[in-house]
Amino acid sequence: MDEEYARKLHAELNKYIDWDVAIDHVKLKAREDPAVQRYQVMKRKP
Repeated sequence: MDEEYARKLHAELNKYIDWDVAIDHVKLKAREDPAVQRYQVMKRKP
């Protein structure tokens, strides 16, 4: 019964998520985060 409820709740929560907006938000935050910026620089310069 708990698994069934969890599946139903998961489906209901995902129904209301606009994934394009969520992905854009994550990309924007990654550009602002200094740790991510340092990682990107290290990745470019071997």
